[in-house]
Amino acid sequence: MITENIQIHQSPKDMNFLFGMLKFEAPNVNGFDMPPEELAEALDFWVKEEITHQVNGSWENEKTQIFFVEERMTELVARASMKVHIHLMDVAEDLPDDEQARSKAYWGRVFTFPWVEAIELHDGKMTMEQAKEMRESFHVPPRFEFGSWDKELEAN
Repeated sequence: MITENIQIHQSPKDMNFLFGMLKFEAPNVNGFDMPPEELAEALDFWVKEEITHQVNGSWENEKTQIFFVEERMTELVARASMKVHIHLMDVAEDLPDDEQARSKAYWGRVFTFPWVEAIELHDGKMTMEQAKEMRESFHVPPRFEFGSWDKELEAN
C-alpha cells in the first residue's frame, strides 16, 4: 500500500529528543503493542532508514527543517508520542512539586506537537491558523510558510 508523505516541521534536535523520549519513557506507559526493547529497536531502524538522510547538518541542529514522513509512520509516531506525553502529564499532575516531572510534560508537548499537527492538518481537522496559534501557545517554532523554506536554504 502506497501512502503519501506528510511534512513534519521540526528541528533535528527536537526530533531526536522526541525519539529518545519514546524509547526511554515508553516502558513506563501501558498500552503499547510491543515490548519497549522492540519498540526502541524498530524506532532506531526506521530513523536510520527514513529520517537520518533528511537531516541537514547534524542531529544537534536547532533550526526547523521540513521532513517528509510516510503518512502511516506519522500517525504511529504521533499516537505513540501522545501516549507518552499524556503519561508524563499525569505524572506531573500527581507530583506538582516535582520540577523534573513538570519539565518532562512541557517538553513532551513541544516535541510531540509537530507530529500531531501534521496529521491534523493533513486530515483537515486543524487549520493553518489554529496550528500557528497552538505553536505560539506551546512555544514551538513556527512552521515554514509556503515558499519561505527555499529562501532559508539559499541563506545557508
